[in-house]
Amino acid sequence: MTLSFNQIPSNIGVPGAYVEFNGDNARTAPQAKPVRILVYGQMLATGTATPNVPILVSNIGQAINDFGRGSMLADMLGCHFKVNALNEVYVVPQIDQGTVKAVHSVTYTGNADEAGVASLYIGGRRYTVPVSENTSYDKIAEAMVVEINADLDATFTASSATESGILLITARHAGELGNDLQINSVFYRSDSIPLGIGVTYDQTVQGAVNPDVADSIAATASGYYTDIIFPYTDEPNMALIEAELEDRWAPLPNETSLGAGQNDAHLWTAFRGTQAEFYAWKETRNNRHVTALNVEPPITVGDADYVGAMSPVWIFADVYGATGAYYSGITPNGNLQNIAMGCLQPAPMPSRFTWNERNQRILNGGATYKCD
Repeated sequence: MTLSFNQIPSNIGVPGAYVEFNGDNARTAPQAKPVRILVYGQMLATGTATPNVPILVSNIGQAINDFGRGSMLADMLGCHFKVNALNEVYVVPQIDQGTVKAVHSVTYTGNADEAGVASLYIGGRRYTVPVSENTSYDKIAEAMVVEINADLDATFTASSATESGILLITARHAGELGNDLQINSVFYRSDSIPLGIGVTYDQTVQGAVNPDVADSIAATASGYYTDIIFPYTDEPNMALIEAELEDRWAPLPNETSLGAGQNDAHLWTAFRGTQAEFYAWKETRNNRHVTALNVEPPITVGDADYVGAMSPVWIFADVYGATGAYYSGITPNGNLQNIAMGCLQPAPMPSRFTWNERNQRILNGGATYKCD
């Protein structure tokens, strides 16, 4: 085989090894399929985007403007760009169709026997208020309301109940996803509840009625997207998006298709629940085009109650999908194993899935993760 050089002449007499790099034939295969992500989620009325119309989003500032500060979509995109700032991302926003917002309560009792700091976690977001000795429970609740409402990026607001010592956490959006907020006071060893103060948690109103994604699907059916991030796991919306995925993978459109077929995509979602709950949901949803990540639910061990994974499921769905799309785009047939997913607040140690639990979920068609 004859080797030709462009930069090394043939009349060199000085002994030695001379190396030249030529990239002319470095890549002869077709260019890899570009990754384009489509994100579903809810916007607030303060956003400027048009509902059910896909829009290219390039940064979190644009997401806040388009979908409203404190919206589910702004929350999702805030994490999205932290774990995947490379791939193109479109967002198709939904508006609330229900009117019932989830409401959670935090009840404080007693008086502080010592000075310290009261901490509170809501959906993985941490809030703290200083407490002096003899501070009463109602003052702690009032201070926590102020602290929470200062966080304009939160997907919830706080208010004081008519009964003193109780603060109410209300989701900004109507629908089922607001029920997923995990609320607790202690996660890190530095977190505390001041001695003499008691705190309990409850949900007083169940959020209901997710947006119907039919119009969003119709608006995006003919578009090119390789990966779809989908936070809704209710049966009506899952049935709609699964039918859309089947049409995308079909060789030709059928009489009900909204797109032209041969425009495949993969869907990423997250489901919070026990092994039995996940199996019951997955049994009717075992779709080849859907990957569902099972997220830890709250559990009770003896007399102690523990929250599940502290980040909400819409954040898990987005981080999972954004990370999966990024690495699948690099190696389409590679295994998504031992890959870090950032921007997530894990479950307390007693709530975390064991090796055996994670193994069973994988064997039954689900996806899982571990916390290091």
